[in-house]
Amino acid sequence: MSYAISPKMICPTLPEIDNPDIKNPQKYFEYLQKYNLELQQLVTNFFHTIGVTDKTDDIVLLATGSDGRFEKGPDSKLEVIVLAKSISAVNDLITTIEQEIRSCTESQHGVFFKGFEKKDINKERLSEYLETGQKWPSRILDASVLAGNNQILDEARRKMLGELVGSDGKSVLKQVKSYFTEYYKILPSGKQISKGEELRHYDPEKGESYYSKNGAQYLSSFKYGPNRTIQLMVIRDFIKLLRSICTKHGQLITSGPEYETASLLIQNLPRSVSQKLLFLLDEKRGDNFKLSYSETEELIKLYEYFIWQMHRSQYNYEQFGIAVTQFNPQEVQENIVAIKRLIDKQSN
Repeated sequence: MSYAISPKMICPTLPEIDNPDIKNPQKYFEYLQKYNLELQQLVTNFFHTIGVTDKTDDIVLLATGSDGRFEKGPDSKLEVIVLAKSISAVNDLITTIEQEIRSCTESQHGVFFKGFEKKDINKERLSEYLETGQKWPSRILDASVLAGNNQILDEARRKMLGELVGSDGKSVLKQVKSYFTEYYKILPSGKQISKGEELRHYDPEKGESYYSKNGAQYLSSFKYGPNRTIQLMVIRDFIKLLRSICTKHGQLITSGPEYETASLLIQNLPRSVSQKLLFLLDEKRGDNFKLSYSETEELIKLYEYFIWQMHRSQYNYEQFGIAVTQFNPQEVQENIVAIKRLIDKQSN
């Protein structure tokens, strides 16, 4: 198949983002959703000029991570995932996409991350990150469509369900639990042991958060600790829900009405962490989700609060080169305690 490709591309650039300090956490998070929608529309228009539209049947382009969740802040690039039913059948188009993304990464205010992942949904594991081989099912579960055929993402999620409840599902869940434990340990103090070295992302006692991308030390403010812990708790418990639904007479099943119920759930899983939490609350089965409605709402507000705090750090670093951001220590300590209380209730 041939594709119409425009000879002149104009790289999308990041829209100017507001200083998080001018809004309270909830208002900022509402604004952030609109900001990301605007940004992704620019990216979608760019891919349309390359030849990937909603009429392109063979491929879908996804945003993942904070982009997929519409949480991109002042200092992050958009990573693209390409899914296809047959990579070889669309290799020319993928090569063009890759070349255009690479050329756009040279711009100081460019949108794209230099990395680029492509997957054949009929050949490769959808719960793994191909570059590292690590199991990161959230890369597909958090994804949003930028351009192409939405049905390929639906099909990819159905195939991922087979991985999550099949013979490999136990190891995927074990890896997600391991990530969760790693970031949960950071939560109280902001300290992380990485490759035998202690990193400090924030100090609740001093009222300081740290953000830096210089050298080997990547300091990430509240990304590691509150935010990543909640994100992984949600993915962990969604996988547990799927496996619970697909367990019959003590055995995991990959067909039948229970499996079809799980298939509908994975296809309809919302994009954002907030909506995922409410989704889990609505799908409460047995003791798989232990938080009440008010506790779920509380955890959502806490998540939004620490996204706001992290973006304050990012903004100061990106705009002014400031690696240390001050915060109210009592407020942060109280919110960390609240997160721990809610996560402990859900996890025990």
